[in-house]
Amino acid sequence: MSPTSPRPRSTRISGRSTISRILAYQKRVGDIDFQIAGFSRYSSFYFSPGSPTGDLLFNGDAQTASRQNWASGVQGDASWRTSPEHTLRSGFYVQRERSPFSATSNVLPVDENGVQTTDQPISTFDSGSKIGWIYSYYLPDEWKIVPTVTVNFGARYDQFAEYVSERQLSPRVNVVWQPSDVTTFKVGYSRYFTPPPFELIAAPTIALFANTTAAPAVTLDSTPKGERSHYFDVGATQIILPGLKAGVDAYYKIASDLIDEGQSVRRSSSPRSITRKDWSRVSN
Repeated sequence: MSPTSPRPRSTRISGRSTISRILAYQKRVGDIDFQIAGFSRYSSFYFSPGSPTGDLLFNGDAQTASRQNWASGVQGDASWRTSPEHTLRSGFYVQRERSPFSATSNVLPVDENGVQTTDQPISTFDSGSKIGWIYSYYLPDEWKIVPTVTVNFGARYDQFAEYVSERQLSPRVNVVWQPSDVTTFKVGYSRYFTPPPFELIAAPTIALFANTTAAPAVTLDSTPKGERSHYFDVGATQIILPGLKAGVDAYYKIASDLIDEGQSVRRSSSPRSITRKDWSRVSN
């Protein structure tokens, strides 16, 4: 084929769908409000190149991939107004996910030097499934120290067991000062722990692509980890006129294992999510 020849046309087929259901119960008993909810969510992704000729000639891999994710769990929240100046809150979250994937790839064989040996494609099939769990519990406290100053402080515990198992206890504190009815200042610190998106991770069998045009240049990878971050925030709001409010907010974030999501399905049997191993600082 000439380098100036137009790329063969192919009809790509792709689709996503999501279905979710929630059933919740709310109740107030004296100074206590609580809610408990069960939820279920299904999402799917499908991709096909249509005619595989174009992708096979230009990419060395024409892949049809599908991915599903079933998630279900329960969440509960409660608040107790112990006094006009003091409100105690608490809650939990439990989720189970199952994420199967499958992929069929048309590839071309190559020799040990990477030279194509035939123009007849071969087909490879890969599939797998993984179950993951997430557990969370939080306990914040809202306390109005004086009429113009409110302090929110507490902690959140998160644990997940997916491709790796990790946990973290995250303290948080926030102070709001309202010197007048039209002016508000705030400053806060939070520690966050974010698991990598389970539905975007897969464990494909790289060995299936050995000695083919789809063989990756790098065959080693590290398992995605949860992102851990420190978040500092300061801001202010001002009511200029009735119905007109202006505000300014700035934050500084320090993160390790920063989550970076990729949406390519080629050679990975599903979208992948990776984490950066260095420390990152973000300011705004």
